[in-house]
Amino acid sequence: MQGQLPPAVQESALRRLSFVYKRMGHVEEAVRIWQGLQKDNSAYAYVELAKYYEHRQRDYLAAAKLVYELLALDQLPPKGECSRQALEHRLSRLDRKLGKGGLPMPQIESYSFGKISVDGKTYTSDLIILPSGVRSGWWRKEGHRLDQADLQSVVGAKPNVLVIGTGNLGLMKVPKETLEFITAHEIRAVVKRTAAACLRYNELVETERVAAALHLTC
Repeated sequence: MQGQLPPAVQESALRRLSFVYKRMGHVEEAVRIWQGLQKDNSAYAYVELAKYYEHRQRDYLAAAKLVYELLALDQLPPKGECSRQALEHRLSRLDRKLGKGGLPMPQIESYSFGKISVDGKTYTSDLIILPSGVRSGWWRKEGHRLDQADLQSVVGAKPNVLVIGTGNLGLMKVPKETLEFITAHEIRAVVKRTAAACLRYNELVETERVAAALHLTC
């Protein structure tokens, strides 16, 4: 359409306008802008909405879900309050505010060859599920072998249990040294074909802090 601003320019203008509304105390107007930008996966909008629910509405669960969703996005800035490190810190604070029961763990809704649904979103590539959310597009050094280097994000999340899905036919190998590496970090490993691994993951999240590393195809 003639005269329409490029998407990046439009987002920048809307961000500035929402900032002005926020500073003037017109928060509901700012919220409407953030909700619109959220539909385009704006990290800025997600964070501002999370702040709104945490600090103004005291709805810590709604704030946590927004941070979960943002962490699942592929592209995040390396620095600032939208970076992965800052978001993990925000999620830890929300976890403490929620108190007993903590944050809701991601739930696997369905799995079939090459496709999995987690918390209402469908993924078609291998992934890692952490207590803080989904990391999609998980690639290993060797496609059908799980090495220590492939699990750095899992170790950093400090789960009690790691459920490993070895594929629909169980073709992804988990060497002894990888299992020893997991155990050395005080994480219990559960290794199953991916369909069974998904079922076991959903059972364990009821009582434990669980991560999953899932190969979706062969």
